[in-house]
Amino acid sequence: MHAYGYDNANNVAFLGCTVVTVQASSDTVGPTADSVTNSGSPTSNTSFSVFANNVTDSGSGVNTVTFPVWTESNGQDDIYWYTGSFDAANNRWQVTINTADHNNESGDYNVHVYGYDNSDNVAFLGFTIVTVQDGSFNAVLPVEKGQLLPVQEKQLTTTQESTET
Repeated sequence: MHAYGYDNANNVAFLGCTVVTVQASSDTVGPTADSVTNSGSPTSNTSFSVFANNVTDSGSGVNTVTFPVWTESNGQDDIYWYTGSFDAANNRWQVTINTADHNNESGDYNVHVYGYDNSDNVAFLGFTIVTVQDGSFNAVLPVEKGQLLPVQEKQLTTTQESTET
């Protein structure tokens, strides 16, 4: 690097030089995770949790983990990017997804997970799908030997006909 100076008459003079060495970051790889799991699927709850387990970065360290979430219904019209919190006791990043952030829709919720390190590298860590049921009672009744059909609970009314003559 060279340094120059100017006097009041706008004359330029060489003042000196030095060598500056700038090292590029050797960290070019984003974080990794052992697995991505959820708190249980299917669920009829209005919220559920997703976990990125054992997220590590051998270079600059893990900075944050994000969880973009959207429902299968209508594509990504309800995508919401959650920022995870680190749970040191369980060595995992976690987030709680509230169905109200997604129009209280039932069906499949797609959750992708991305890790960011302190050198601004990003990596896809995995995904999970959580099925949110509409809250109605689902039962399975035997129909024939070996065949099962799902049945939704309905309000049934019966009438009794008189057989008196």
